[in-house]
Amino acid sequence: MLSVSSDQGLRTAYKRALRGLVGGLCLLSATGIVLMMGITSFDVVSRAISNSPLRGANDLVSVCAAITLAASLPYTTSLKGHVAIEFLFLKLSRRGRRIGNVLVHSVIAVLFILFSWQCVSYGNAMLVKNQLMVTLRWPLFWVPYIMALCCASTVLVVFEHIAYPNEELIKP
Repeated sequence: MLSVSSDQGLRTAYKRALRGLVGGLCLLSATGIVLMMGITSFDVVSRAISNSPLRGANDLVSVCAAITLAASLPYTTSLKGHVAIEFLFLKLSRRGRRIGNVLVHSVIAVLFILFSWQCVSYGNAMLVKNQLMVTLRWPLFWVPYIMALCCASTVLVVFEHIAYPNEELIKP
């Protein structure tokens, strides 16, 4: 049987690992924004100087945008930065708020589990069909896999919020 101190040690290690995962995905999201700005800027300058656009700029910006959006979800969820219906929750009793919180987070977890599963299925279909970027002709199957990882990470954050509703996972 595990002692209380080893349970606390496991919890601390789990929180540290989850913070690292969320932080890494946040860094990936920030990198995607910087890449989108760089690609777009280079494309504009290239068109102005040599009247020649950057080949595949639209493909690259689209992929960066998808990854940036997905990778920002776990961080936003960990900060509880999504839209909340506070006026409704404030009218509930303390017990009602707890029940509502668990119900809402449970629905969110189920949805993100489904999103993750569908992203993997879509990535597998893209791999089988050898789907490529339109201009650059690079494979695209890996993008839904990254999106699935981000959705699964969001589920872990939501479970953390359900288990410990009054604790912050990450401080902004």
